[in-house]
Amino acid sequence: MFSEVQKFRQHLLWALLFLPLLAVTVTAVMVMRSLRAGDAPAGLLGLVGGVGAIVALVTSFFIAGALETEVGQEGLSVRFRPFRGRVISFEEIASADAREYSPIREYGGWGYRISPAGRAYNVSGRHGVQLVLKDGSRILIGSQRADELAAAVQARIEPS
Repeated sequence: MFSEVQKFRQHLLWALLFLPLLAVTVTAVMVMRSLRAGDAPAGLLGLVGGVGAIVALVTSFFIAGALETEVGQEGLSVRFRPFRGRVISFEEIASADAREYSPIREYGGWGYRISPAGRAYNVSGRHGVQLVLKDGSRILIGSQRADELAAAVQARIEPS
């Protein structure tokens, strides 16, 4: 009925990830040159390598990361790749409405978020579907096709 895969698209995010990667690479080259000349302690290369591994791991998380949303037979499936997802059964959902929101003000940013406004799954943009569950909890799912997603969920939760 509905399927969408979204990736992180914020240019500032990519710049913030690229700069440390560049800095670690330049530092590693300088340390290796100093080691060859005998001017730097050998442990420094290990430290730079460790920092580089952490920066590379964080960067690869964002490269591989994606928000997968699917309306299927069992319910609404939301998965924040590479992590395990969640299926929200249609019986749990009281309403589903497309809306514009402020990711930073309402949820503290992008990603999987828990805030006073409820839970949110989002990777980019300002549009999504606000689910209100029958237990009163709220889940916002970011979508570039929020109207289509809301209509697909609404069609499954409304009695025929």
